[in-house]
Amino acid sequence: MFGIPSLVAAAAGLLAASGPVVLVDTTTLSTYGRLLGTYVTPAGVCYDAWRAAPKDVSSLSRVVRELSAQDPRSLSPADRKALYINLYNAKVLEIVVTRAPKTSIRELDAGSTGLEVFRKPVLEVSGKSISLEDLDRRLREDAKDPRVLLALSRAARSGPPISPEPYDGKKIEAQLDRCARVFLSAPGELTVATAAFPSGAAGARVVCSKIFDWYGDDFDVVGGVAVFLQKYAPAAVSKSIASAGERIQINFREYDWSLNRASACTAP
Repeated sequence: MFGIPSLVAAAAGLLAASGPVVLVDTTTLSTYGRLLGTYVTPAGVCYDAWRAAPKDVSSLSRVVRELSAQDPRSLSPADRKALYINLYNAKVLEIVVTRAPKTSIRELDAGSTGLEVFRKPVLEVSGKSISLEDLDRRLREDAKDPRVLLALSRAARSGPPISPEPYDGKKIEAQLDRCARVFLSAPGELTVATAAFPSGAAGARVVCSKIFDWYGDDFDVVGGVAVFLQKYAPAAVSKSIASAGERIQINFREYDWSLNRASACTAP
């Protein structure tokens, strides 16, 4: 039998072997929640007001550092999902607040594709330098839940609105359901009209976000894009999709990369 000293020594050895487990203090999410509540509005993000408050800019950078320090391996799947979403969104906010693009986040490190801002390493997670694109991929592969695509903010007008509260593993299922419904119910975000098919039968033509084109394969796990839209769309659109059955044509709206800046904001 192990004595108490032996057990302590064994536990210390295990911790040394696996590395320190860094837990996010509850004050980290509390601080992040306060910042979101202060600067995120239904009309967009108050970047200029945020930039004019140096203490809150520093607080945002501290939130990013503390979320990055969390060891994802120590978390449950739900908590890990919440961590990745919070870290992605907080880093995007930090980039826009501190680097102040004029019209679009893509003008930063634009390169040949306009996406280099998402592809260059900007985070240190589990001892590795990773990009936002790497974090996006890690989240999608780990979660296998296409709702997360509608929780990530790319600071763009056509993107999903950033949640005004941090994601929390204890309630993330309800939060992800809500973010999907909010995005798809935004005016003009999802439209449906009657479409004629070669057979002469009437069907439905749905126009939705380019996100469903870029990440179409991610929706296979739930039966495809149409099934997802039917579940989370407003009732009238959902009914039209259901009535169309397999006679459905999906088209994708051009993506507006204009900065999701709120126009009427005042410094707190």
